[in-house]
Amino acid sequence: MALLEITDVSLTPPDESIRAWYLQSPTSGSALDRTAFELSGWLIGREVPVREIRVVEDGVVLRTIPLIVPRPDVVALYPGAPRHTGFWSLVGTLGTQRDFTLVLRAVLDDGTEIELGSIRGRRAPIAASTRTRLRPLLLTSLARTGTTLLMGHLSSHPAIVADRAYPYDVFAARYWLYMLRVLSEPANHNDSSHPGDFSGELWTIGSNPFHVAPLTSDPALADLLGRTYVERLARFCQESIDEFYAAVAVS
Repeated sequence: MALLEITDVSLTPPDESIRAWYLQSPTSGSALDRTAFELSGWLIGREVPVREIRVVEDGVVLRTIPLIVPRPDVVALYPGAPRHTGFWSLVGTLGTQRDFTLVLRAVLDDGTEIELGSIRGRRAPIAASTRTRLRPLLLTSLARTGTTLLMGHLSSHPAIVADRAYPYDVFAARYWLYMLRVLSEPANHNDSSHPGDFSGELWTIGSNPFHVAPLTSDPALADLLGRTYVERLARFCQESIDEFYAAVAVS
């Protein structure tokens, strides 16, 4: 079974602010053995130019894609259109729901947002480590309802590992899960690390600056950066969480 499937691509009827647009990829029924898919196409505003495309899940902007790809073929079809009408980006799915719905929005130069459609898909679980010794126990509740008291009781149970100092949890797993999401994300040179200067930004690591075309045009590199590296990183993060709480258990 493929790691990632695009089950449906649904496009909204064009808004009057949009002169023409075309979504080249992804297409419904696409299947990939990677955690990211290509999002590409072109877009022309009618009176106000289009600045960028936003990929949104549950109201949260996951990626912003500027229109910086020259499309002379589109200009030939639509006289007067800007030279840079195209967009292209890899969109990672490790930070989305496994069964996801991503909404595409165009942002005009005046700030107007126009919904273009949606992309539905599903991602299989990535390979997990077999070396972990502990199983996570998740406690969820509304705030101020006695969770700290409950955590104190749980931390005293001989079969449960939790920090025994108030407030009984240091949220260590959140750190490594955040690391996994950030470091596995395809390159975003506008908002994150850049291959030319990331080494000088000690406090901003960001997404993988090399997980982008033309490197990913090579199938071997695309598989490495889009799956093998991600699975290896996931195992490292999972084992790090396990080792942290194993150390807590004997402290």
